[in-house]
Amino acid sequence: MKIQESKKFIQDMEKFKISIDNIANKQKKIYFQKIFDNYLAQVKMIDDNHNPYTNKNINPLEIKENIKELQQIRWQLEQMCKDLNIS
Repeated sequence: MKIQESKKFIQDMEKFKISIDNIANKQKKIYFQKIFDNYLAQVKMIDDNHNPYTNKNINPLEIKENIKELQQIRWQLEQMCKDLNIS
């Protein structure tokens, strides 16, 4: 199963979008939108690397780095939601 198809990812994505929309400070809004865009990019890279229909070799170290990056980005987005009292 792809990350993008998981129920948790879909719920988180909606929560993050709502949180970003609720940020009043324009600079913070742009900052968190860039983080959110990076979050989506990392998820896409991980899903693409696990695609069984491509003939490319999977580099475990690259995927491991993508997963670490995804964890850090998700933590930042979770903190943003916590600061905005959105759960």
